[in-house]
Amino acid sequence: MWLFIGAVTLLCACIYAGRKRYAARWDGMPYTVREGSFLASTQGEGSWRSRPCLGLATASTLEFECKAESWLDRFFKWTGLSVELQLGQDSFDRTVYLIADNPAVLEVLRREPDLCDRLIAMFRRSPDPGFRVHRVVCRRGKFWVEFRKTAAVASSYVIFSKAAADVRRMWAAIPERLPDGHSGADPLFLRTVIVLAFSTGLAIHGGVHLYRLLRFDGAVTLDIWPLLTVGLVAGGLLLALQLVLATLLLARSSRLHLVMLELLLVGSFGALSTGVVEVRDMNIDLDTHRATLHATTVRDLTVSRSRRGGTRRYAYVDAFGDEPPQKLRVSYDDYHALTIGEPATVYMRDGYFGIRWIESIRPGTPPAVAAR
Repeated sequence: MWLFIGAVTLLCACIYAGRKRYAARWDGMPYTVREGSFLASTQGEGSWRSRPCLGLATASTLEFECKAESWLDRFFKWTGLSVELQLGQDSFDRTVYLIADNPAVLEVLRREPDLCDRLIAMFRRSPDPGFRVHRVVCRRGKFWVEFRKTAAVASSYVIFSKAAADVRRMWAAIPERLPDGHSGADPLFLRTVIVLAFSTGLAIHGGVHLYRLLRFDGAVTLDIWPLLTVGLVAGGLLLALQLVLATLLLARSSRLHLVMLELLLVGSFGALSTGVVEVRDMNIDLDTHRATLHATTVRDLTVSRSRRGGTRRYAYVDAFGDEPPQKLRVSYDDYHALTIGEPATVYMRDGYFGIRWIESIRPGTPPAVAAR
């Protein structure tokens, strides 16, 4: 059952992540200052994770994204793995990294020197010392600037008021109509969305089902280390598949190293957690072995409750089969059926991958033992 639910969860998570990335949506509220009306977002205000955004709607079909060029960008350009469009002006090319693979972006930048100058100025020196400019994006009918806090006490509305004039001038410099023969769409954006949607979907799936295993009662896996070994190998193969897919779809583009870094940070968690969870569920759901019954005695029963409302029930049992005395997590029904000091039967199964797991612990002795 959980194997099927896991597949559905993964599919839904990938579709959700893909739609969100492709739509390039962010929740902006109307914000008016002396320079005019804008869309502003203060999501996460009050924390270091805050990413305030200030932007405007645009009729331009041009799609591009840029950030401050780092030593990592220069290294990957030097290796040849990533290839960035070059304007031919050192002041721009060494300050701004264009995350775009459409020559029309260069044509617009050459025709709008004021746009180039303001991009250079914003990335070299933020309008307010409490913030730094993280990204400048024009995509799917919106132009916006995303900031990152450098001081915890900084208010987003401070940077909005100081950056409003520059944001509006950059927005005004983006033409609604592109030069003849040029398309505004980025040819590699959809490929990027596909790769990162799969990666994000794996991370959501892995996180949800790890929480499910920790939060809710279920079958107990006895052979933890074999499970982790097989699961991490499967997760490593999933991560390698993502990296190969990114290389095939985005080779020699401006995005390759940025996508690969996100895969290593986010995708690795998703791949490894998904590998462990799916191996565990397959080992149980596809197991056709008959249960082996082992006699034991219940020595204690305990309940552990967390602050977030989670409840775990444990049975301390004597040695059974080849296993030493140990504490086993049990279901609600098994917990209330067992009695301290009384015999019990452990229903153990070999598992689809040979990773042993416990189906249940029930009161009483196994039939073979009771008949003696």
